[in-house]
Amino acid sequence: MKKSEVEFVETLREVGLSKSICESVNNIRKVIFEESSPEESLSFEEKVEKYNETHDRSLFDDVDDSCFDEDGCTEVVLDGKYNFIDKDGNLLWKGEKWFDDVGFFRDGYIGVELDGKHNFIDKDGDLLWKEEKWFDDAWEFDEGYAVVALDGKLYRIDTEGDLHY
Repeated sequence: MKKSEVEFVETLREVGLSKSICESVNNIRKVIFEESSPEESLSFEEKVEKYNETHDRSLFDDVDDSCFDEDGCTEVVLDGKYNFIDKDGNLLWKGEKWFDDVGFFRDGYIGVELDGKHNFIDKDGDLLWKEEKWFDDAWEFDEGYAVVALDGKLYRIDTEGDLHY
């Protein structure tokens, strides 16, 4: 506890309140005065920069070390945006913006969505579809191919990034 919290709880104890009641009152005080940790006051970009410097996983909203997939990556969430880290804690996607949604790694690629458009990244964080324009929609890979929608037409894309009609 911070020193001010200790002093607050001690003051409540001095007036005869039990320890559990003191802690409950202190928790209520925190909510009322909206005390936050220094990380909560950081912008998204500052949190990413701090993570890159420290690999402090507590900055993420969610990370589960037990769910590293066969490619050695796991999904992380920060302020509702998605990325991946490898077993060494390095972020896969180095883009300025993180993803709005992600799928699952299949055939070495994972489907990602950003600003309503779709693409795929590999375990190194590289885009499969290198064109500036991303897909309107995309489905997961299966046996080396994924179905994608581009300009109102459906295509299959292979793991080399080539479109097939």
